[in-house]
Amino acid sequence: MPTRALYPLAEGSGELDPLHPEDRRDRVQSVRRACAVLRALATGPVPCSTQVVAERVNLDRTVVRRLLRTLEGDGLVSCRKQRWQLGAGAVALGNAYLDTHPLYQTALHHAMVLHDDIGVGRPWVVNAAVPIGSDAVVIARFLTSSAPVDAVVKAGTRLPLGGSALGRSMLAFLSDGACRRILGPEGAVRFAERAELIRRRGGLDVAVDEIRPGISAIAVAVRSEGQEPIASLAISGPSKLLPLHTDSDLCGRLRRAAARIASEAPQVAAPWRLDEPVRELDLNDPAV
Repeated sequence: MPTRALYPLAEGSGELDPLHPEDRRDRVQSVRRACAVLRALATGPVPCSTQVVAERVNLDRTVVRRLLRTLEGDGLVSCRKQRWQLGAGAVALGNAYLDTHPLYQTALHHAMVLHDDIGVGRPWVVNAAVPIGSDAVVIARFLTSSAPVDAVVKAGTRLPLGGSALGRSMLAFLSDGACRRILGPEGAVRFAERAELIRRRGGLDVAVDEIRPGISAIAVAVRSEGQEPIASLAISGPSKLLPLHTDSDLCGRLRRAAARIASEAPQVAAPWRLDEPVRELDLNDPAV
C-alpha cells in the first residue's frame, strides 16, 4: 500500500494538496522528491539531521542526503553542524510568489487600511490568507506594539483549512465533495452544521483559544465574482478583549474590507480543482 509520503502530514489531514491530484506521466520523480524535502524543512522542526528529513519524507537516507546537497548548491537549503534548514534562496522564491499573486497587493492594501482603522490603541492583529492545498497560508499581517506576542502569526504560516477561522471561512463555500477530500468523510459531516452557520453569517467564522490559548480570531471569506472563496481576512487579539459578536462594529468593518478586496480583484480565479479523486503518492514509486 502506498505511503502518504508528502510532508507535512498535518493532524487530521492526508495529502498536502488534496484538491490538485497529479497525472504521474507528467511528473519527474527527482523533482517531486526535492519538493517534499523542501516542504519537510518548511513546516517541521528545524534545524534537523538528514535522518530526520528522510523519515519525514519516507525516503532512503542516502537519497535525501544527495537531494539536500543539490538544494544547498542552489541556495535553497543550508547546513550547519550537520543540521539542515531552508536557505536564503527559498525566501527569494516565496517573495517572488507573493509579488506575482493577483490578490497580494489588493489584500495588502485593504488589510493595512483595516488595521489603521481599528488598531489605534488596540491590541488587534489583521491577517490576510490565501488557500494553498489544504491550508490557509498567511500572506500579510499588520499589528501594533500593543499586540500580544501570542497573537502574532508570521507571514507564510500554514493553518489547516479545517482548523482555523481563516481556513473555515473559505472551506464553508466549497462543495461537499471538496470538504470530504480535505477533512475526510467523518470530518466533513462534523463540519456541515458549522459550514451552514458560516454561510448564514456571510462567510464569517469565529475561533476562541484555537491556535493559541487566550487568543481569539474573527475571519471572513473573500469570494470571487462566482462566489468561490479566493482568500480570507481575519482580526485576532486577546480573547477577553476581542468582541466576538458577529453583528459587532468590528465584524462589520471586517466584512466591508473583504468586500472591497473582492471588488478590486474580480479576475482572480478560485484555486480549487475538483474534477479528479485524491491519489496517494509513494515517493519511492518510479512512476511518481
